[in-house]
Amino acid sequence: RRYDLVLPLAFRVRRHLTLAWPANWPLADAGAPVHLDEPFGLLSVTTESMGTTLRIEQDLALRQVRIATADYPKFRRLCFLADQADTTPLALEKK
Repeated sequence: RRYDLVLPLAFRVRRHLTLAWPANWPLADAGAPVHLDEPFGLLSVTTESMGTTLRIEQDLALRQVRIATADYPKFRRLCFLADQADTTPLALEKK
């Protein structure tokens, strides 16, 4: 990348999800927690599995609108991890 990335706005999105399913379908994998904190942004994803319920807490913040060329690889990683957290399917196994 040769030039800084200039974005239209800074933002913060916090999501709290609770998912439930039938007792004979246990969750195979709740996923690993993610925590990435950079000067330009933050991503935190935690999961808590409780029987037939899964609680997901996600915090995504973009603190700066200008991402320096030197910081772009870290910014790209934050975006990749945020996309991955949103698109990773949950697997249930029928007992």
